[in-house]
Amino acid sequence: MTLRRWLPLGLLALLLLAAAWRGVQVFQPSITTGDEALVALRARGLVEQGHGWTPYWNGAPDVHKPPLYFWLVGIGYKVWGIQLAAVRVPALAAYLVVLALTFVLGRRVAGDWAGLLAALFAALHPTMAVQSSMGMMDSLMIALTLGGAWFLLRTDDSPRFFAGWGLCCGLALLTKGPGAVPILPVSLLYLLVARRSTFRQPWFYAALAGGLAVAGIWFGSQFLLNHDAFVKPYYSDIVGYRLKHSWTDTALYLKSVSYLWASWGGVAPLFFGAFVLPWLWMRGPAARGARDATLLVALAGAVPLVMVSLVRQQMSWYMLPAVPPMAIIAAWLTTRLLQRSAPLTLRLVAGALLAAGVWLPNVYAEPTALPALVCVLAAISMLAAIDRREAWQRLSGAAFGLGLVAALAGSLSLQNPHVTVMRLRDSSEMRVIAQRLATEMPTTNPLVVNFRHYKLNSLMFYAHQDSVQLKDFCQQPIAPGARYLGVLAGGECREFLRGLAVESLGEYAGYELVVIQNSSTEPVTPGLPPNVPAGEAADEL
Repeated sequence: MTLRRWLPLGLLALLLLAAAWRGVQVFQPSITTGDEALVALRARGLVEQGHGWTPYWNGAPDVHKPPLYFWLVGIGYKVWGIQLAAVRVPALAAYLVVLALTFVLGRRVAGDWAGLLAALFAALHPTMAVQSSMGMMDSLMIALTLGGAWFLLRTDDSPRFFAGWGLCCGLALLTKGPGAVPILPVSLLYLLVARRSTFRQPWFYAALAGGLAVAGIWFGSQFLLNHDAFVKPYYSDIVGYRLKHSWTDTALYLKSVSYLWASWGGVAPLFFGAFVLPWLWMRGPAARGARDATLLVALAGAVPLVMVSLVRQQMSWYMLPAVPPMAIIAAWLTTRLLQRSAPLTLRLVAGALLAAGVWLPNVYAEPTALPALVCVLAAISMLAAIDRREAWQRLSGAAFGLGLVAALAGSLSLQNPHVTVMRLRDSSEMRVIAQRLATEMPTTNPLVVNFRHYKLNSLMFYAHQDSVQLKDFCQQPIAPGARYLGVLAGGECREFLRGLAVESLGEYAGYELVVIQNSSTEPVTPGLPPNVPAGEAADEL
């Protein structure tokens, strides 16, 4: 293999190391999102209460998400103990796999240099880097989706690669359930357009059935074992909330597209335009393989965006499956423009799109001179392209390349809040409270709390305890001698603990830490006086 062949692979290795270091750098010392807290708790419940098959949250089965990622976290728990490193390592490992598969697919589309640039573009995406360095399952789902695309392209060589495609489909569904469903229409649309003969191959149907069985075994078992807990997220929530809106107002729910646009900063016009431009300049039978690969990659980016736009609730990370495909096609365009034979119209359109990013508001970080530099280089690229002599064509390509580098450096930064659309939180106060609680006499009883969601889940993870809401605690008899630790937001909730001994451990960050104990020899139902019915006590609370 010549140096020209080795150089891209060497640069890719350096890129993966740099991406790994970037992931380590953005690790936060505390739980950063509500979803990360839920992943950490569900995996803990899987290990401690679910017997390795059913995720648990707060002592009850919680099957809102399938268990593949929780299984990986559970392995980390067994190795390192219950800590955040075990929650995050699978996501970061999947992120590196995503970059490697982005390189492989980009190389299939337009050669080694396109693959290298595609991996670089994906690694520079700030939201992808941030999200992949916390305990969330999207990176694993994206890695499996790209793996399925790669296996599907390899079926040109042998139909046995359908087995790998089916396995990736099944594991993706076992990672994120309905969130991974787009892998199936992506594959079927590609085969319908480019490979219709596939529908006559037994390997395809065997692989499809095998992939569905991989996920179906778990889903079917949970439907039988935990019917009510299963039906709520996979039917009631979808029909009653996710899809409950006017279809004429679907455009109002295109948040994922707007998130994707914002996340690319100053190169957004160029990268969005790249989805259209390749089809205008691929010609001839020799380009058929590249066209098929580009079609599959484009579908892998567009279909998830279209499907997620049909649901009511959309989060910033829902757009991430489109990032690697967009990076691949943008890399194809870039390598084409760096060639002396690039068509004039392609150079002019790409230069105009690169310059257009300069005028987007609030997407460039320091230094402030970079937007002007990008605009100047884009103008030079377009003007030089008009002269078809070789030297001017080289100047055009070089100016475009430098302008693109300046645009990427000036806008795609982890510190740029306009492009890093993930909003991270700081749960350090919950970690400190859990540490203070740990100094008290240990108890296996749940914590008594009067707050919910992100902060509560963070506290439960750090304290390694379940919780009970104060409202529910006040309606049940407390056994003689029973002892509970409580964390009460705002404090002064003692009127609902009447009849119990309450000892304050102090306050921290607006929370009062208390010890609650039944010192009598009889069971006590706390709350309002004994002659008040429990229902009225709950309403008053």
